[in-house]
Amino acid sequence: MAHNKYSLAPGTVIAVWVGPIQHVGVVSDRIHGSHPSVISNSHRAGRVIEEPLPVFAGGRLVNVIGYLGNLSPQQVLQRARSRIGETWNLFWNCEHFVKWAHGLRPRSPQLVAGLILMCVFTGFLVAGGKK
Repeated sequence: MAHNKYSLAPGTVIAVWVGPIQHVGVVSDRIHGSHPSVISNSHRAGRVIEEPLPVFAGGRLVNVIGYLGNLSPQQVLQRARSRIGETWNLFWNCEHFVKWAHGLRPRSPQLVAGLILMCVFTGFLVAGGKK
């Protein structure tokens, strides 16, 4: 679904593709100019930040993922803002962050898929070296 700034309710999870990786964030209740802000665990910034939607998107198409959990928008935003400034790392990335903010188990399907691909690739390299 393409971005429509009027359909982005606070707490909604949105995403942009950054190369082969989908970067996700939580729509905030704060407005910068005519755009909502987004809270995300940003690899680019190296930490959890709240920034205007155009900065989060970086000129890329914004996709609406939806509302992930059963917490109220106020609870989601309170949880998200409690982590502002916390350092990004591979095992606490944007996917972990948005799921945690929504009260769900923090997990990153993209990280799991990447690790599986890396193991398969390594297996092929090892098997190929034994010939």
